[in-house]
Amino acid sequence: MQTLATRLTSAVFLGATLLPGSAFADLSANDVWQHFQQSSASVGGTLSAKMSERGDGLALESVTFNLTLPFDSGMVSMDLGAFDLIDMGDGRVEMVLPEKELYALTYTDTDGESFSGNVSMSHQGFTNTFSGSPEEIVFDQKADRLDLEFDINGLPEEIQGFAMNGSYLGLVGQSVTRTGEMISSDVTFSVEEQNITVSQTMSFDDAGPLTVESVLKSARMEGSMRMVSPTTGIDLANLAKSLRDGFEMEANYLIDSYSSNQVTSQGGTVMMAQSTSAKNYDTTMKVDATGVVISGPADDLRIEMETPMMPGLPLGGNIASVTATMQAPLLADNSFGPVAFNLDLNGLTLDDMVWAMGDPAGALPRDPIHLTLDLSGTLKHNVEWLDFANVEASLEALGDLLPVEPGSATLNALRLSAVGAEITGEGAFTFDSSDLETFDGFPRPEGKLTLRAKGLTALSQKLEQVGIPAEQIVGSMMMLDMFTAADTANGDDARVTEIEVTADGSVFSNGMQLK
Repeated sequence: MQTLATRLTSAVFLGATLLPGSAFADLSANDVWQHFQQSSASVGGTLSAKMSERGDGLALESVTFNLTLPFDSGMVSMDLGAFDLIDMGDGRVEMVLPEKELYALTYTDTDGESFSGNVSMSHQGFTNTFSGSPEEIVFDQKADRLDLEFDINGLPEEIQGFAMNGSYLGLVGQSVTRTGEMISSDVTFSVEEQNITVSQTMSFDDAGPLTVESVLKSARMEGSMRMVSPTTGIDLANLAKSLRDGFEMEANYLIDSYSSNQVTSQGGTVMMAQSTSAKNYDTTMKVDATGVVISGPADDLRIEMETPMMPGLPLGGNIASVTATMQAPLLADNSFGPVAFNLDLNGLTLDDMVWAMGDPAGALPRDPIHLTLDLSGTLKHNVEWLDFANVEASLEALGDLLPVEPGSATLNALRLSAVGAEITGEGAFTFDSSDLETFDGFPRPEGKLTLRAKGLTALSQKLEQVGIPAEQIVGSMMMLDMFTAADTANGDDARVTEIEVTADGSVFSNGMQLK
């Protein structure tokens, strides 16, 4: 659930995190400026300025960052205004920014078409200090308040406007950047409060412009990030090479009392309104040559939605907790890498208004809903997807190989508990990609899946009270009896089914051969 607010706040602190940075030597203003330039070069950009020496450091004006985008996608240029780098006399350097500054951002495509935007920044109690040495730079940043406003002009015709503003209270951050065989940056930051507003207006037809307005708020947000990159820089056009050369990144964000509200309107009429809140949520991401892992637990979620069909009557529900984890390999390899997906949704309760729409008589049990899905397995990539310029050629060179080749899949756990019934399951399969004929182009599986159900008969008896025709219910229960068997070990109202695929491609359901 990483938000734009999270990314924006992170950007404030990451401005110097790529600066190569022994902590016991003095640091000069020239050292800091040179490392700003090296940081820009590491991502393929250039940083220039009109520089003049002052008695206690450097004055930098017309600071400009230019980046040529890969694949002839054009160029991004950002006018960063002016700032001073002041030697503090104790081995530290202070970066002094104007209390209010306007930064201009311009994108120009290869045909010369461009659009631009402005970022306005104002602050209170904002301090930025650098210490250490050119081999190890420590960047400390604090602000009582930081305000940002972002406007874009000259957008494509269908996008009539975009604006964003944000305020951040109680910012504290530090980055430590070390240079050796690799460049490593370790960042920590916290914000006591954040408020973000985003407004976007679009036009798709003659019905009038569509406006989407969003407000995001949170109490304390804290995070950390570690990034390791080659001294030669990061190749944005070939991230696969960067990963193989040692690039890695790990980040964690923890947000308290998060809320977001979004309203979509057209011609003064609200088309949709939705809101989300959470007591807290935690997002963790790691990317390296072994793959990507993303996880994020959240507690006490509330979701509401309002539509024109039911104005003034929001539909919503609560979730006690939810945790999700995803893992996958990223690089082409001759061996299989781990893949996983886990979702644990606990205590989903729906508002009475939602239940009343489908079950006005209250026939169905309204106990909290629970879902657990735990999948793991292996796969390998036969295409280097992150070598963006060569993906098409790699696909053409595959021959009989699949772009993505599954090795195994395991259902470690499945549990869905809702409306008085429960479904559980487990199973495991392996896949043979040398046999693409038995299952019409799909690698031949081998293994077994077991599914169990409890309470379906009792549920079927209540469904008629909800309004579902009896003949539909009877037909569904007859199909259930055909493909399941009584599971007497788990009670009278329990069924079980086993799906097995053998090495020769035969398919069995509860011992009965289907294929």
